[in-house]
Amino acid sequence: MAGADTPDIGAPRPSAPVRPPRRVLPPDPATAPDDGGWTTLASFRDPAQRQRRLERTLWLLVAAVAVAGVVIIGAILTSGPSSEAILPPGTGSRIGGSLGDGDTPSLVAGPGGTDDVPDDHASPSPVDDDDAPPHDGDAPANPSDASPNTNDAAPDGDTPLGGDAPPGDKPAASDDGPPPGWSEVARGFGLAFTRTGVGHEAWFASLASWLTPEQAAEYRDVPIEAIPTGTLVRVDVGAPASGHAQGTLTYDTGMILAVGLSYRASAGTWLVARIELADAAEAG
Repeated sequence: MAGADTPDIGAPRPSAPVRPPRRVLPPDPATAPDDGGWTTLASFRDPAQRQRRLERTLWLLVAAVAVAGVVIIGAILTSGPSSEAILPPGTGSRIGGSLGDGDTPSLVAGPGGTDDVPDDHASPSPVDDDDAPPHDGDAPANPSDASPNTNDAAPDGDTPLGGDAPPGDKPAASDDGPPPGWSEVARGFGLAFTRTGVGHEAWFASLASWLTPEQAAEYRDVPIEAIPTGTLVRVDVGAPASGHAQGTLTYDTGMILAVGLSYRASAGTWLVARIELADAAEAG
């Protein structure tokens, strides 16, 4: 009989050793590699992972805002000031000054002032008027006939309407007679008369500066709707006689105004004392 350690001769022998099955344990979370929380749904919902992603997003947003701010500030600093000039408001319309449109000449600043309205004559010097004759040594007008007359009556008709008087009939300015400036006053009134687009108060203020006080009172309450429109195209003023002058103002609409001017010593200037609507036949 065989020993205890000797197998039986008739027993089957196993072909390979039999081992018990191994249990597969899940990985330890403490030792598992950090993959950013995108591997499984459980890790995606992890609060710590969400916090880290939020912090990264905020940092990217702050960096983008900072870069944009630097770009904007640099563009502002390098652009420089604009070269376009800004015009002050109201340059096209001045009460008592310009007429408010680019093609219309400006009004004279006041009676006796410099007239900017273009015409065929140069601006008169402080001594000579455009209606005064050249100084050729002829005797001036009789001082006794040139005494100032403060009446508002119009001339009595001895000076023809329309056109300039012959040079020989034009009186030279003297210390005893009225100074030149009658044609400038007539022109200034003619421009201001139809300048109604500025409103009644501004229109009357400009118009009254060329009128005698009596004539200005007649126009104080006249509505500007009743004033004809038109652009002054011609001024014809005859030579003054005894401190009075008369002439015509022609507009592009065909309207002709007959005006009588009077030299007022108290005001120191010529003023318009009479205004009438004239016929073209009479003015010619």
